Amino acid sequence: MIPHYRIATYLGQDAKNVNAATCSRILNELYTGSFGSCKDEADKYRVECKKLFKLSTVFDIDEVKKERQEDLVRILEIRNEK
Repeated sequence: MIPHYRIATYLGQDAKNVNAATCSRILNELYTGSFGSCKDEADKYRVECKKLFKLSTVFDIDEVKKERQEDLVRILEIRNEK
């Protein structure tokens, strides 16, 4: 029997509803344990989603999210100084 997470995480060309919002919800379910314990699979899925949705910050690791937030704060501070 195929594990449920395998069906949910399929990103092949013939997959339906492959968009950042759906993939984000699936990733959240993987990390919260809705499909059982599958953290390694969730990490792999996050990487594959990041390849598909390069501009989306949803699939960034926490360190990258923090760097992007810090960059945004610096940009806003510079704009406010003008």
